[in-house]
Amino acid sequence: MSMLTVANAAVGDAGNYVCKASNSRGTVSSNEVALIVQVAPSVVAVSSPVVVREGRTATLQVNITAAIPLVANSTSSRQWQFSNGSVVTADSRFSFSSDRLALSIS
Repeated sequence: MSMLTVANAAVGDAGNYVCKASNSRGTVSSNEVALIVQVAPSVVAVSSPVVVREGRTATLQVNITAAIPLVANSTSSRQWQFSNGSVVTADSRFSFSSDRLALSIS
């Protein structure tokens, strides 16, 4: 059995690998083996400070990327929190976009 070990795998190592063996009688190649490197989600962009007059609606937005898709409409994969750590829940004043990446406060 032939084995390839990738120490400290990084995103750049992801892809398909093939093992080839040869001798005086010929060459053989294995089927492709996919290496998928999973990484934590990361924040790509955050809306600039939002200034709003009292009584108006404010919308806060972020852009998040993830190698493993985030679960759509899942509060466990995306949630908004106040700076004190308390979770924002939808109610008459707080609403979320369908992907939960935008929070509107009215």
